[in-house]
Amino acid sequence: MWLKVQSHAQWWRNLSEMNWTNDFILTLSMLFLLMLAQYTLEAYKWKRLMASAWNITLFQAYAAILKGQAFAFITPHGMGDYYGRLLTIPTSVQSVAIASTLVSRWMQLVITLGVSIIVVPIYLLSYSIAPIPVLHWYFIAAALGLGCIVVLWKILPKLQSYSYGSSWAAYVLPVLVDIQLFSKKIVLEVGVVSFFRYALFASALGISFYFFDIQPPLAQLIMGIVLIYVAKSIFPTFLDLGIRELTAVYYFGSLGYDEPKILLAGILVWWIQVVVPALLGWLLLVVQRDKTQEEWN
Repeated sequence: MWLKVQSHAQWWRNLSEMNWTNDFILTLSMLFLLMLAQYTLEAYKWKRLMASAWNITLFQAYAAILKGQAFAFITPHGMGDYYGRLLTIPTSVQSVAIASTLVSRWMQLVITLGVSIIVVPIYLLSYSIAPIPVLHWYFIAAALGLGCIVVLWKILPKLQSYSYGSSWAAYVLPVLVDIQLFSKKIVLEVGVVSFFRYALFASALGISFYFFDIQPPLAQLIMGIVLIYVAKSIFPTFLDLGIRELTAVYYFGSLGYDEPKILLAGILVWWIQVVVPALLGWLLLVVQRDKTQEEWN
């Protein structure tokens, strides 16, 4: 379903019906606190993974995460995240930093896909007629994505052996080696933290929907949030914008909720979870522009 074209007058009528005073301030405050908590958990994940080669404080890890977000914001599917984090560590441990970022992102994706594989069938079985037939395809895509990650993790040793003597060995081999140095205990710990971070993401989106008067039954709300983050994780984006909002409009719009308000709820979360951390990351880059990597040694 495509977003219906509405007049500017209708948009302003929808907005004028809402409470933009105390409720908005409370909602904004909660979303900011959730954003800070999310990035704190991400910093903790990276700090734990980096500890195998380089000890950093939680504050230093937080700064690295924000710098990574600054570059992720302006690159397709957030790939600049890797480069941004490298700016905070010495050259000698950059391969560990890349491996740590890769594992952290992988585990977050594993949680996102794993939750959808559990939730989607439960939701489908709880309704005699599924409100959106495409739910089956979301489940299949999530299962395939999770399967690819598991297979890739299993064949890492073979990829390492194939890399010897290749033209890309100098770039890929150190990262492949470092990934396999992480203990199962640390990877499991990162997975648990990733789950709590996912819960914070979901809570932020739910709060935004409720503020904009998108208040479906809890099961439908959870299902919508799960689909939004599956789509956001699988499909490539630029500026981290579009997929989350279109999926929200598609799902909640099919349930009869006001599409402009659905879109506004998604954009509010995008501003606080994506734009604000990116701006903070760029501010750190400007303030610390004279700090070189050698100062870490």
